[in-house]
Amino acid sequence: MTMQSSIKHLELPFFDDVHRDLGERLTTWIAQQQVDERDDRKACRDWVQLLGQAGWLRYCVPEKFGGALRRLDS
Repeated sequence: MTMQSSIKHLELPFFDDVHRDLGERLTTWIAQQQVDERDDRKACRDWVQLLGQAGWLRYCVPEKFGGALRRLDS
């Protein structure tokens, strides 16, 4: 199953180049993944495992807990 994603919203003024770069990299990474989404529970587990293995989940926690950024930026 393919996932179509748009990062057009990152053109809004409260996003900066760091957000745009991260969005582009994540969109490219997602397009390279193959997850069977017919079973949504299994697909969710598979996506979280892939995201974790690739280091993307580090953006969900602050640096002091192993995160990628000093503080969360949502």
